[in-house]
Amino acid sequence: MKHIKKIVFLIIFTFCTLFALFAQVSVMPNDPVYSDIINWENLGIIRNVPPLRPYPLTLIISFLEQVMDSEYTDQAAKANAHYERIFGKTVDVGFEVSDNFKLPKENNDNPGSDKKFTNELDVYLKAAGDIKANDYLSVGINTNILVTTELEKNTRPTFEQKPYDAVNDTTDLKFAKAFLDMNATAGIGTDKIYFQGGISRNSFGPFHENSISLGPGAFHSGNASVVIRENKWMYTQAMFILGATDDLGNKGTVKPNKFLMLHSIDFTPNKWLTMSYYENVVYGNRFDPIYMLPFVPYMVAQGIGSFGDNIQMGLTFKVRPINGFTWLTDIFVDDMAASDLVKLKFDTKLRFAAQTGFIYSPVDSIFDQLSTDYTFVSPYMYSHEEFTDDTKTRSVGNTGINYQNYTNNGVGMGSNLPPNSDRFAFKIKATPIKDLNITFSANMIRHANITELLVVNAPEEAIKYLGLPAGYLLTDGSVFNHPYSDGAYDYAWNHFMFMQSPTKMYVWQAGLDAGYTIPKQSYGKFTINMGYTFEYIKNHGVQNNILPGGVYSADAAGLATAYSTWKSKLHNDINHYFRVSFKYLYGL
Repeated sequence: MKHIKKIVFLIIFTFCTLFALFAQVSVMPNDPVYSDIINWENLGIIRNVPPLRPYPLTLIISFLEQVMDSEYTDQAAKANAHYERIFGKTVDVGFEVSDNFKLPKENNDNPGSDKKFTNELDVYLKAAGDIKANDYLSVGINTNILVTTELEKNTRPTFEQKPYDAVNDTTDLKFAKAFLDMNATAGIGTDKIYFQGGISRNSFGPFHENSISLGPGAFHSGNASVVIRENKWMYTQAMFILGATDDLGNKGTVKPNKFLMLHSIDFTPNKWLTMSYYENVVYGNRFDPIYMLPFVPYMVAQGIGSFGDNIQMGLTFKVRPINGFTWLTDIFVDDMAASDLVKLKFDTKLRFAAQTGFIYSPVDSIFDQLSTDYTFVSPYMYSHEEFTDDTKTRSVGNTGINYQNYTNNGVGMGSNLPPNSDRFAFKIKATPIKDLNITFSANMIRHANITELLVVNAPEEAIKYLGLPAGYLLTDGSVFNHPYSDGAYDYAWNHFMFMQSPTKMYVWQAGLDAGYTIPKQSYGKFTINMGYTFEYIKNHGVQNNILPGGVYSADAAGLATAYSTWKSKLHNDINHYFRVSFKYLYGL
């Protein structure tokens, strides 16, 4: 069987290298063109930029043409470079070698930390491209055969997600693992109305690199969307086909028939303001066409079938007081106790995430973009129990599949921050000389395990966790840590609790990345990337399971032992992360 897998890999790679085309702008939401599109919208060169990425090639070409015809000569040059990258060659194939390694520093302040050097070597056999078949139809493909030495160990800074998908069915090469990492999309329509479908990662909202509703670091999904762009408004409707897991996120439990539905309406009454309202619903174990009806509110649609689906709603604002500067805000609400809020009682059920920040896009400068933002994720945001439609009961634990939490294949779909966290982020992107791109980033992150507050303020509820079977439910403060079980956790359900836990984890990060592309030659194109991130973590281990079921006695003594054991393993860490990659592409 293993030999058959290897043969299949070789056949697929040969096929891809023969037929894939250059670039990947319509299939990868983190392609550099999307950062420039944000800048061009900030400068007022383009308008009505859809919130759901990636875009079909027809829309991207429309944006590039508008910029190339604009008065901004520096931006026109960038747009022209993207245009040539897309249509410069008919066929382009190659490879990339990437090495990510983590070097912890040993000191007297981190007795519980892992001092071992960790290295991940990745080799990509690449074939990626976009093809515009005619004025209305385009196809994008990004195909890699990836050989990696590490899948489980994390060689990236805290809370950063890995860039590849489809790791569940690997080929064992003894010294490494190999698998096919592929995304493909097709778009049909014009720049005013289009349909797009395929398998890809996606990004939604004004913050395209770290969205709180649908982040580009989330596991890829099957998806289909329709976008209508008019002069002062846009409408987006999308469906995402997900993988469901149990309440522990175990990869071996992945099941089909989990869906995320999304729709949004954007208004741009004038050139300096864009407002948007959007809704999400996560459900599964059935397919409900009512969520595909256009313009129908999901809250109303859910009531027709009396289902307890997981519905969220959001508001976004983009305010551009001057060309080149934008204030962005995204508020994403899962659940709240409206009756308490109207009484001005704020220590109540509030499940939401929010993000606000500024982006500045200079003109005729070595700096491409300067941005800063603040992200907030409340306790229990993104978590959800499985509400069964037949018995109207809440199912909790790893005894079944959870079709309603905000995950895909066991990976969170929203912010890369866990619940009960916040982050201040700052980033500078620059091009000091042609073909040299430099990015400096800095983050300050706080995170607290919400279960610790139960130990302190509601010990009777904490003891119930200890009484659960071993490996039944997590108390690690992650998206899989929820306060349900048939209403038994009253304190957790009815209080806000943000950052009220006595112990908080602090993460300080500072990173510098540089990439240089050697101008295209007859023998191909070379790109070299190097990066370094310094990281200091105070109270590392807060994110560990605090009350494991079936380990300690379900009483006050067991609770005290579990809590003291968790506290004793907290430590401070200093980590150094290095990244080096070399990519070669050849155009035929």
